[in-house]
Amino acid sequence: MKQSLGKLTDCENRFRRSWHDFTRLWKSVKEQWRDARRQQFEKEHLSRLPASLNRLSAATVELRQAMQDAERELSDQHQEYGT
Repeated sequence: MKQSLGKLTDCENRFRRSWHDFTRLWKSVKEQWRDARRQQFEKEHLSRLPASLNRLSAATVELRQAMQDAERELSDQHQEYGT
């Protein structure tokens, strides 16, 4: 299970880096692309991203906690039965 938690952490870290890179690049694009189409694109495609990413982050935290709880529970049972 610890290996799974490690993979989850790696995935979270890669996602955060990718999001950071995207926001940096988008800021650069916005400086060049200053018209109604860009505003429409932001409104239609990008405006919901922060809320979606917050939900994803919360779900990931919840998943991590559930996995840690399961690991702890299994470890306690293992010790309880001496196996």
